[in-house]
Amino acid sequence: CVTLGTGIGGGAIVEGRLQRGARGLANALGHIPLPVSTQPCSCGLAGCFEAEAGKRGAARIAARFESLEAWTAAVRANDPGAMDALREYAAVLAQGLVSAIHLLDPEVLVLSGGIAIAGPNLVSALEQELARRVLVYSLRRMSIRLSAAGQYAGVRGAAAMARLMIRAARK
Repeated sequence: CVTLGTGIGGGAIVEGRLQRGARGLANALGHIPLPVSTQPCSCGLAGCFEAEAGKRGAARIAARFESLEAWTAAVRANDPGAMDALREYAAVLAQGLVSAIHLLDPEVLVLSGGIAIAGPNLVSALEQELARRVLVYSLRRMSIRLSAAGQYAGVRGAAAMARLMIRAARK
């Protein structure tokens, strides 16, 4: 799952379990470095995926729109200008996801967060970009879906994880 909002969040579920890494720091998708980027990131580094594809990066791409909400609404309405910006955004998004896809070979990629409300047009644009960038993309048969939990999937997932951690600490 990739959360597209203020930042870029992620979670990888393998055999029914969230992968957390040796020290609980795994899935920091937003901080995968993009070699062509020099944008400052909220983490203090520069060139992070999040700096290009999170809310600030998306706002730069969709700058001619009043807000990101206006842009995503225009994308849903198939506005030509919005679709041009969407293709540019999908290229940046794909660039950041390629490493994770090559590493994990996921069966399903779920998009959530405020930017994902751009809807099926975002999925289509991302599929086209990934097909150009991911090794043997057609053989992977990876499904890209929008989260059924909507733009708040990341928050709900974090809350569920906190509940699990509290339960584990009580045992």
